[in-house]
Amino acid sequence: MPKSPTLSAWTLVSLRPQGQHAAIRIVAKQSNAHFCALSVTKLVAEHNKAALESALSSDIRIISSPSAVSFSQTMADLSGNWLAIGQNTAKKLIKAGASSVQTPEIQTAEGLLALPIMQNIAGANVGLITAPSGRGLLEKTIQDRGAHLNIAHVYHRQKMTLNSRQNSAIDSFSEQTAIFVSSGEAFETLWQQLNSHRQAIIKSSLCVASSARLVEY
Repeated sequence: MPKSPTLSAWTLVSLRPQGQHAAIRIVAKQSNAHFCALSVTKLVAEHNKAALESALSSDIRIISSPSAVSFSQTMADLSGNWLAIGQNTAKKLIKAGASSVQTPEIQTAEGLLALPIMQNIAGANVGLITAPSGRGLLEKTIQDRGAHLNIAHVYHRQKMTLNSRQNSAIDSFSEQTAIFVSSGEAFETLWQQLNSHRQAIIKSSLCVASSARLVEY
């Protein structure tokens, strides 16, 4: 059995919302790396039941994230057929009662939009369950393709201010720091709170982006 990589000199930084760091924390532990959580957002429920019901009654139903599943299942039955961007979302949907979940090979919004079922959707009703600013590319492209979009925001990201401990952690980052970026909004929220010295530290770190779109950003 191959040994897990040793990254003992590295610090792995998660910008995920508060309480959503488990995946990166596990990777850090398995690779003997240091772990640092820099949450600048937290997830807050939005009880838009009418919008959710419209999305659920659509011809094609898309859900954007495991968090969207968690917040939705407290308000509605999630049985039936779905599209999801990632495998983690798909697994959570199946546990919540979905009959089937189709995911793209490339687990990004672009990958989902490339699925055959998403090509000839003019006139179709497409339901998207997500958060504000969560999947803007999906919203725009679905409408550009002539579909009727029924969007349900079941939670939103509330901004948080970095505390003194987190700022001190940034001050201690070395060049062997990897920052995992899955949201341009989260990175922007972090960046706006940093002074020029801390921005320079972030610039000298390795950023690991979850999509080509984020790499460009």
